[in-house]
Amino acid sequence: MGHIEKQSKYNIVILGMAVLLGVLNNIGLFPIALSKEEWGIIRFIPSIAILGSSLSMFGTPQVLLKFMTSFAKKSHSNNGLLFYVLKIAFIGIIVMLLLFLLFKNEILSYYQKNASRVSDYYYLIYPFFILTAISEVLSAYTRTFLHSVFQLFLKEVYNHCCWFWSFLMSFLSMFSHCYSLFPC
Repeated sequence: MGHIEKQSKYNIVILGMAVLLGVLNNIGLFPIALSKEEWGIIRFIPSIAILGSSLSMFGTPQVLLKFMTSFAKKSHSNNGLLFYVLKIAFIGIIVMLLLFLLFKNEILSYYQKNASRVSDYYYLIYPFFILTAISEVLSAYTRTFLHSVFQLFLKEVYNHCCWFWSFLMSFLSMFSHCYSLFPC
């Protein structure tokens, strides 16, 4: 069996898992067990994390996709390109975390009228943001070597698992434990 054919079969399985998790989350669990306000918060946290990670990467995943193959063909190594990209991504993550901290009041004031409880869970954006940003870089790195299974797993199944984890945290009332890590 060819490499691409084998990965295609794995990708179909992963996409099927992602669809099942999405159906379980969005049709089965969330509307039944959560209020509209709680469901909105669970949708808000990963959405802001995804938006922030896209802005913080400064195009580094695209740099990997464009130039990694030419670097790897010439010397069978990446000649520091991966380190360079990770360094830029790390700087972008730090900058975006600082922006999240500095503009916390402005971001929360935008949502204050329709979603006043967002401020209670604002600091949960940070771990989601960092993990999403790291997964974007790793996804681009694996795609450069034609390993699509891992990056598809990160993009599809990981996202639904994060939402499910948020649901469990909310449902089990464990959000209050996070305050000890991040004082307001």
